[in-house]
Amino acid sequence: MPWPADKPFRILAIDGGGIKGILPATILANLENNLPDNQGLARHFDMIAGTSTGGIIAVGLSLGVSAKTVLDLYLTKGDRIFPSAPWMFKKLGRKIGTAKQLFCRRYDPTVLDHELARIIGGRKFGEAKCRLVIPAFDQNTEPYIFKTAHHPDYKRDWKENALTVARATSAAPAFLEGLEHSGRRFWDGGVFANNPVMMAVVDTLACYEVPRRNIHVLSIGCATDKPALAKHHLTAGLWGWRNAHAVASSLQNHDATGQAGLLIGRHHLLRIDAELPYSIAMDDYASAKEKLPDVGEYLWNENREVLLSMATPLASDFEAVYNDR
Repeated sequence: MPWPADKPFRILAIDGGGIKGILPATILANLENNLPDNQGLARHFDMIAGTSTGGIIAVGLSLGVSAKTVLDLYLTKGDRIFPSAPWMFKKLGRKIGTAKQLFCRRYDPTVLDHELARIIGGRKFGEAKCRLVIPAFDQNTEPYIFKTAHHPDYKRDWKENALTVARATSAAPAFLEGLEHSGRRFWDGGVFANNPVMMAVVDTLACYEVPRRNIHVLSIGCATDKPALAKHHLTAGLWGWRNAHAVASSLQNHDATGQAGLLIGRHHLLRIDAELPYSIAMDDYASAKEKLPDVGEYLWNENREVLLSMATPLASDFEAVYNDR
């Protein structure tokens, strides 16, 4: 499809990370609060891609939910979405929870479902005010990328409830149960695309006649873990590689960022993330609430000017498509 030759294409990509979504939500709430209009962040980006918790943020922003509302949800309801044992039993409770994950999901998704319904309501995915790319996968272990109707070939997903898409992309295996929908089972897209930046870039190039150097990307992480490999990993078995998912996620993040930078020019991609001297689990509400708001405020202040320049002026002229064409 045609795209104006002199018009930038602005992308916002948000990683997955469970309750660590507090970090990107803090940065985006500050950005939103400093924009010179009341149009909402969705109107300042041509496309938003989000995985898992980033998918929840992306869907919310696209429907006019403020980043502060999503942040408040994480800060005030996170302990109910990811409940922990009383402090005196904290270590024991985490061990019991980990053992439970050997046989069934760790948390009841009822609270998350209720809170998402409260802020998203019954709106359709196609009511989004910007283009969306939201990864999940199904029972056939096939990637399923939910996309708004921003190309004539994209004819189905816009009819879905936005709540369905948000829950599908955030159904983290072993933590929350998969989503049963239309005869399919969906799980968290973070299993294969925790950083969705390449999905957004490739979709843009596939859909529009936009020069690669006209694509500008803001990519925000969730305090990505960078697990260290000890020497014993050379000969380790399953126990020694129990953090293999964290390793895979870290590698995918670096790979996606590197590939996107090669395609569009690294200076056209701003990656904001924190490599902390400690690890925060995706369900560790207490640590995330205590530490990540301050980290988010620091990253906002460090990148304030470039963030504001990327989000202004109004970018998206995308119109909602939620009726039969």
